[in-house]
Order: sequence, then structure tokens, then C-alpha cells
Amino acid sequence: MKKKAMMTGLLGVLALLFAACSAQEEGSGVTVQPVSVIATVSGAGQNRFSGKAVSPNTQKVSKEENRTVKEVLVSAGDEVHAGDVLFRYDVDEAKLNIEQAKLEVERSKNSIETLKSQIETLEKEKEKAKSSEQLGYTLQIQSLEVEIKQTEYNISAKEVEIERLEKAAESVDVVSEIDGIIQSISENGYDNYGNPQPYMTIVQVGNYRIEGKIAETNMSAIYTGMPVTVRSRVNEDQTWSGMIDSIDTENTANENQMGYYEGGQGQSATKYPFYVSLENSEGLMMGQHVFIELGEATGRAAGIWLYPQFIHMEGDKAYVWAANEQDEIEKREITVAETDEATGEVRVAEGLAVTDYIAADSEEIKEGMKATRFDENDFQGGGMTVPENFGGEGMPMEEQFGDDVNVDEEGGFGEGGNFEEGGFGEGDGMEEGGFAEDESFEEDGLGDDAADGGPKG
Repeated sequence: MKKKAMMTGLLGVLALLFAACSAQEEGSGVTVQPVSVIATVSGAGQNRFSGKAVSPNTQKVSKEENRTVKEVLVSAGDEVHAGDVLFRYDVDEAKLNIEQAKLEVERSKNSIETLKSQIETLEKEKEKAKSSEQLGYTLQIQSLEVEIKQTEYNISAKEVEIERLEKAAESVDVVSEIDGIIQSISENGYDNYGNPQPYMTIVQVGNYRIEGKIAETNMSAIYTGMPVTVRSRVNEDQTWSGMIDSIDTENTANENQMGYYEGGQGQSATKYPFYVSLENSEGLMMGQHVFIELGEATGRAAGIWLYPQFIHMEGDKAYVWAANEQDEIEKREITVAETDEATGEVRVAEGLAVTDYIAADSEEIKEGMKATRFDENDFQGGGMTVPENFGGEGMPMEEQFGDDVNVDEEGGFGEGGNFEEGGFGEGDGMEEGGFAEDESFEEDGLGDDAADGGPKG
């Protein structure tokens, strides 16, 4: 997000420079850029995900195999506290199983004594038998010894089972470990879709967290520790601050549990859950559906926030110079609302969409002039081109400004070109501290010698 913000700022500066220079050439086209690049779009779909309030902790209570539940003391929807009894096992059945297991152990021990007695008899007979009969006796003895070992193993396993049953008989009551709500009770151990379910599920109440989901194609947009703003679907002014605390790439999101909204994208993609911890969840309800917006809350209303340089004023009416479907400039009236005093941006309430292309305001722009569209993609790598009205006639930026100029992934200019790493280079008529005094740009910005009608410093 930081890189994107740097690139957005760079694009805005270049847009103003291009517009200023375009006015110098009579009859040249007017550079226009998409609103999504040069404006701040608060609450935009590409930065907003659907989510819902979920419990920060869940207790899944399983029922032990081979044990019968004698009594269930709660129902779905009941509120419980830590230590409350949820259900009781049938202790009479457990005691019966213990007695039966002990009898099996006793029978197995008696069986071993019988086998040992048989071995003794065979060994005595073997001593009197002919040499040709010795092998037969040996095989019988070995078979009985193997049977004894197997029986001894069965006794050990049965004694472990008895120990478990005795402990189980002592723990008749199953209790809740948390304060919460009984979300579900599954008698048969499966949900309506045939998926295995715990016998009971308890969800903790109080400090909720938010569960969202994101498509695999947009996974790079979020990261653990990213600040987010959670916004109510009902009341846009109600928000909660939080942070992404985990992204679960091991499990896919359950499409049956929550609707999906992600920037209007309709392509099919695997979606994964991610979770947001909140500073304060006061006012949230369990299962409440919300929007998750990337970044901290700005305190501003959702919409398009535009810098005044892109707004043309005539009296009390506001306009923008926009490109129409014929790539011609039209003066489009817009409705402006409040101004952000901290940034100087103005919210456009009506008349402008994020997909529109507009130009920076200039006295030289007239309706019907040619519009030259300039997209964010034109800034990729060394393939950046200079629009015709910037004097480049569409030539690659390397040819216009020098071979080593790069617009890299960090959103800045590469080293060694006409723009140095720290800012604008000394040899380009723009001094290190700003713009050179002797060129068309004055020290404080855009100076007195700039093109008439262009931006002033």
C-alpha cells in the first residue's frame, strides 16, 4: 500500500507537469488520466471485503466413543459459564463395561496357564519320541508359545482399557471451559452437508473478531499486521479499528456461511479466510455482517476525493475536463461537497466515476480538444512513453530523457538518469534542492517563467 501511495503521488505530479507543458503547443492533445489513479477513493471496492463478527474463542466438545450420554442439561442458544455442566454420561454403563473387561482379563490369564500346561506335556512327549517325530513336537510347542505371547499382549491392552474406563467413570459430568453461547448440538455427529461435527460447539461472547475472506488472486493485497477499518453495512459512519492477525491459507472459506464481495470481480477463484482483531468490539453483534476496509479510518465520507487542481470553477459551479467516448474533451459539471482541510482534497458528490479520465485544469483547455489517455500501466519499467503533448511524440521515455531513466517498483526514478535517486538531478535544469532558478521552473516550484496558463509556484 505504501508503494502504491508513492506511485499515486508520482502520477499526480506528472499529470500536472504534462498538462502545463501541453498548453505550450497549440492544437496538441490534452493528457487525461483515470480518476482511480489521481484521486483518493475512500471505501473503494478494490480495498473493501465482506466480513462478519465471529467469536474470538470456540470450544468444541466431543463425545467419547463407547459411552452413552445419560442427560443433556443445555440447548442450542443457551448462555453458559465456565464450569457449568453441559451433559452427563451414564455411569452405570461404564461400571458394567469395567466388570466385563476385568472378566476378559481373568479368562485370558487362565488361558495362558492352560497353554503352558500343554507345552509341558508336549516337551515330555518329545523326549520319548523318535527322532523323526521331534520336528512335529517342536512346531506344536512354538505355536503354543506364540499364542501365549498374543494373549499376554491382549491382557495388557485390556488393562489399559480398564484404567481408561475407571477414570471415565469418575468423570461423569462434562463442563464448559468458557463463558459463551451454545451454538449447536449434533446428536449424530454430522451437519446437514454430511461433514463431521463435534457433539457441542460453544462460542465465546464479548470481544468479537472479524472473519473475512479473500480470493487467491488478491492475496498479495493483505498481510498479517495490516491496519484495517471495519465498517457497519447499516450505518456507514459506525466503524471499528483493527488489525489483520492471521490469514488461514490451510483452509478454504465456507461459501455457505458468508456472502462474497471483492471489488466487483466475478472470476472464479479459491477464497481463504482471514481474521481481524479489534481494539474494541462494542456495538457489534455475533454474526453481524460488515465491510473490512484496508487501512486506518480517515474519518472522511466514502467517495471520490479530488485535488483542486483538477477542478475548474465558474462562479459557484464546479466542472472537470473529462474525456468522452470519442476521446474529446468535454466540460462536465460536478457537485462538490466538503473539503479535507488537512490535505486540501475536495469530495466529489456527483458527476464523476472512478473509471472516468480527466485532465488538470488549465486556461488553454477547450471543449472538443483531442484527449490523450494516459494510464497507470504506462509507468511500468523502462517502457514508459511520453505523450505527444509533452514533446515526446510517443517516443520511449529512455529516448526522451536518457537511457538510464527507470520508473521502478518502488515508485521512484532510477539512478543515473536525468532524475537522481534523491530527487531531481543537478544537470537537468532542476537543482538538487528543488527546481533551478535559471530554468522555466523557479526554486520554489513552478516559477514565473513557466508556460502561460500553467501551474504557478
